[in-house]
Amino acid sequence: MGKYSLELKHGQEAEETFAELAELNGYIVEEATSYSNIVEHIDFNLTSRQGISDFSVDVKARKKSRRNDTWYEDQMIWVEFHNVAGKRGWLYGEADKIAFEREKDFVIVDRKDLTKFCERAVAPIFVKSPAESLYKIYRRKTRKDVISKVLMIDIVDEIENIIYWNKVVDNKNKV
Repeated sequence: MGKYSLELKHGQEAEETFAELAELNGYIVEEATSYSNIVEHIDFNLTSRQGISDFSVDVKARKKSRRNDTWYEDQMIWVEFHNVAGKRGWLYGEADKIAFEREKDFVIVDRKDLTKFCERAVAPIFVKSPAESLYKIYRRKTRKDVISKVLMIDIVDEIENIIYWNKVVDNKNKV
């Protein structure tokens, strides 16, 4: 299986886990259309069974800091200002929330608040390697993307009303 196939599979597994957790947390889960997924950066529309809150979400699977790493990075996340085609990245999509997968949970943040945080925190300095991209702009060779790494702890400290959904439902079962 190629590296992109593995990344795609990992992303699909994260989305499936998130959808299961959403149902366990009292939401009706509607998968977004292909158009919404690709253009609007929305994976799911969630409707609360209690009528408390409805929102759209873009799910972000755990990422490696570098492609060849054997572990996933939960302390740092990649944010996308522009995608590989040079179009608006998921920070400027239509999703109400972004759900970041971590080893034991999902961290769900308001997309607009996250965008404002990233616009303030990321310096408009282009760097040549991913290792230098913490709070700086990185563009991969032959791509038009504009991405950066930010610390999850800073997101948690700066953004209000964050939601945490644990992957462990009880001591015996995982979602």
